[in-house]
Amino acid sequence: MDTKEKILSAAIEVFAEKGKHGTRMEEIAVRASVNKAMLYYFFTTKEKLFQEVLITALFRISKRITDGITQQIDAMTDPRDKVTLIVNKHFDAYSQSSDETNILLSSMTTCPADVEKAAKKIAEEHPAVFCPEKFVSFFEECKATKLFRNIDPRQTLVSIVGMNLIYFAAKPISQLLLNINVNNEQEFLKERQASIVDLILHGILTDPEPPHTTKPGSVL
Repeated sequence: MDTKEKILSAAIEVFAEKGKHGTRMEEIAVRASVNKAMLYYFFTTKEKLFQEVLITALFRISKRITDGITQQIDAMTDPRDKVTLIVNKHFDAYSQSSDETNILLSSMTTCPADVEKAAKKIAEEHPAVFCPEKFVSFFEECKATKLFRNIDPRQTLVSIVGMNLIYFAAKPISQLLLNINVNNEQEFLKERQASIVDLILHGILTDPEPPHTTKPGSVL
């Protein structure tokens, strides 16, 4: 790992812990084991470093989603299995890195303009990675075959994203207000995935029989 990568890795950790506004460049330099001069050589301001961190976090999450789905979905014939795969891979992408997820979620509320800027950059430079239109097309195709009810594909995607992210975005509130006692988080997350798949399928399919081949994705 070269110096710039070390700085970026350390910055991801610190920004995830303290957010954009609570992080100091000195903390990142210490975490990366570099002096401040070296830090500012690569990233002249905290704003520029944060934008690079946000782009990196969003790119990695998006790539996990896209890669996980495209590597398997073409081999599937049952749309129920495809929906299950889409939900599970999206969920897995956020559960696999708490730092990247925390950065993205906190940025959505504290600096949404930064998230929009990062998303546009990724869409322009990596169109194959950031491609929600593929999923919209999938739902449209299934509607045309009468496999799905007359749903709005974009609203369905919003529902999937919201249901998958709510636990990560509001974990303390979820556990306290809903009286959810999570003794084994990995097991809880597997149950959470299965519950979301069940709700989505029963909401969109004309014949909501459970998928018969695809199992919920593993949570790392």
